[in-house]
Amino acid sequence: MISFENDTLKWQVLDCQFKNKSDAVAYWERKQWKFLGIKSRLFGKIELTSKTFDNCGESRILRIEKKK
Repeated sequence: MISFENDTLKWQVLDCQFKNKSDAVAYWERKQWKFLGIKSRLFGKIELTSKTFDNCGESRILRIEKKK
């Protein structure tokens, strides 16, 4: 609701709705490494990655590392 009284503008929000949808994806993959000039992921270190996407165009990527 917007009102204008005595050179003062008043703005009052009566109802607010958020319709943002977020999607999340998590996956793991092996890190690539070289052995005798050959690239391989066979015995590489495992990396866990998490990605989140939303309708506002914002995305985040997180790398999750395991501590020993």
